[in-house]
Amino acid sequence: MALSSLLIAPHGQDVSAAAAALAERGFVVHRAEGLAADARVHDLLVLAGGAEVLARIELPVTDGGPVVLALVPEEQDLLRLPRLGFDDFLVWPRDAHLLPARLAFLERRIANRHRWAAAKAREETVRRQEGEGLGEAGTALGAFLDATPQRVAILELADGDFVFIDVNPACARGLRSTVEAVRGKRGSEMGVSREVIEAVSRHAREAHRSGRALQVDLPAGGDVLSLTLIPLAPADSPRARVACISEEVTARRRAEQALSESEEKYRLLFSAGPEALAVVDLDAQRMVDANDAFARLLGWGNDERPLREVVQEPEALIAGMGRSPEGQGAAICRRQGGGAVPVDVRWTACGGRGRHLALAAVRERAEGPPLPDRMSTVGSLAARLAHEIDHPLGSVLSNTAFVRAELERTRAALLGAGVPADDLLQALHENAQGAERARGVARDLAAFAGAGGRAGACDVREAVELSLRLLANEIHARARLVRELEPVPPVKADAGTVAEVLLHLLTSAVRSLPEGPPDATEIRVATRARPGLVAIEVRDNRGGPSHPGGGSLAACQRLVRGLGGTFEIVTQPGHGALVRVLLPAAAVRGRVLLVDDDEMVARASSRMLADEYEVTVENDPRAALDRLRGGEQFDAVLCDVMMPGLNGIDLYEELRRARPELEPKIGFLTGDPFASPRVADFLAGLGGRSLEKPFRMDVLREFVRKLLREAKG
Repeated sequence: MALSSLLIAPHGQDVSAAAAALAERGFVVHRAEGLAADARVHDLLVLAGGAEVLARIELPVTDGGPVVLALVPEEQDLLRLPRLGFDDFLVWPRDAHLLPARLAFLERRIANRHRWAAAKAREETVRRQEGEGLGEAGTALGAFLDATPQRVAILELADGDFVFIDVNPACARGLRSTVEAVRGKRGSEMGVSREVIEAVSRHAREAHRSGRALQVDLPAGGDVLSLTLIPLAPADSPRARVACISEEVTARRRAEQALSESEEKYRLLFSAGPEALAVVDLDAQRMVDANDAFARLLGWGNDERPLREVVQEPEALIAGMGRSPEGQGAAICRRQGGGAVPVDVRWTACGGRGRHLALAAVRERAEGPPLPDRMSTVGSLAARLAHEIDHPLGSVLSNTAFVRAELERTRAALLGAGVPADDLLQALHENAQGAERARGVARDLAAFAGAGGRAGACDVREAVELSLRLLANEIHARARLVRELEPVPPVKADAGTVAEVLLHLLTSAVRSLPEGPPDATEIRVATRARPGLVAIEVRDNRGGPSHPGGGSLAACQRLVRGLGGTFEIVTQPGHGALVRVLLPAAAVRGRVLLVDDDEMVARASSRMLADEYEVTVENDPRAALDRLRGGEQFDAVLCDVMMPGLNGIDLYEELRRARPELEPKIGFLTGDPFASPRVADFLAGLGGRSLEKPFRMDVLREFVRKLLREAKG
């Protein structure tokens, strides 16, 4: 687009050369003798005349005005001419030859001024549109605040109270008043309880100091208010103001609590159950969860993974699960780290947020013929046999002692009558010895049958002695027995299972011996300590073990593997064999007292900790207090907070007075979302010695480990 110029010259002054130069540069030239009001519409003003004439012209010097060139007749006019508003000067007509170059320079200035003006216009447009938008947004926000059921208030903290700077209608209705009546009033003036005022003020001050929004639940007269506090002033401002958005959430929190308790009980039953369980997504063909027993059986954790990683050729199993909501089948599982495990699987279909899930119970399938182990033979009969033997033997021993006492009392008279009283006393003595021996065997059987249970810290040497007593006759008939029972740390197993392992080892060793005099054959049983391990060795000098895949040694291998141990066989033809079992040594077990009135939760929590600690459960807090007052020693005390009769806080205070050394060993397990401010403040002051229910096994164990570390440190 052509630029517009306005050439202004006094009447009679010749400026035709200037007009020609402008036209040659492409300007549209307009002529005038004076400055009109529309001069601003032009891009360039060219003013001709002396200093006296130009000084009287009022130039448009506002932003975005035209560029101004002055043509003066004499050079001295430049010194007398005010420079405000003029962009360039030429002495005319002396410097007429310079006009084209000056016009080229001024064209660039015009272009820059156009760009500046356009940018400013855009800025003004944006500012105007933003202002209009903010107005619309403010109107919409006001409508929202008027209609929302949430209670919104602007609060300013005062000494021990707060002031309502502004409120929305919902907040005013909650205070049983109007917006106008609430504004400027203190919380106490509007009937807000002292407890609520203190809690809101405390949390509001915390939000103001941190500069971050804070969300809390606040008990209020039997209801629960959810508060969101948003700071409205800098942390260093002397006036602490916050926006407070509150909502009555009692029903929601109760529903959430019921759901949380349901999930907690499910998780406790699922995670701590003795049976290996896994959750399978049939559509995705993935294992999405597994419990601790499953991890112990196969080594896999509870991370989600493709089912093919865990099960060999899972298609048939998935097809069976898809056909029937309940059923059973067989599969071959992969053990993490290598190896295949035949298993029996029972499943039940279960829904899960649109996913086709199944809960699978997995049990290792015994291979080969039924084994004469403790579970199939001795386990069910030994306890009954021991019971049936022990009671008659008790009667025999009691009657023998009575007859012997009478004989000793009447010994002189009997001897005088020719009765061999001494022979009778000796016979009774031998009879008592035999009965005592029989009673010892019965009690060993009872101990073997009843020792199996949850893994604890087992004394290996006691298990060895028990096994040797049970097989004493069979061993002595075939070989000399040598004991090398070195002191060893306890192992992480139950005594019955360790004794069963030894019975299998000893039975295999004895039955592999060739016929011959016992003095020519030796069975050596040893216990030895290794770093982190305990070794149990059974060595013979003439025989050799049964084939490792069957019989007693096959059962022994499965038992050892279940205890997390390893099994070694070293044979030398003609020189016997050495069978070595390596079991992990148990860590030193601390004693933990668990106080919780909910018996099911207490049992589940106890099972979570039983592998690492000796756990004592008390469902009655007063009984727990009596035990601790009586001096019973525990390394840690885990206590529920809300209990009938004596709550956790009161128990804590009693122990601080009676046994202050226990104070750092006490941790709290809590799951109450409606905790009073007293409970909340108490837990906050414990420095991390509280754990919220529900919790996973690994979280609970780490909590107890941390509690023990801090108590010792």
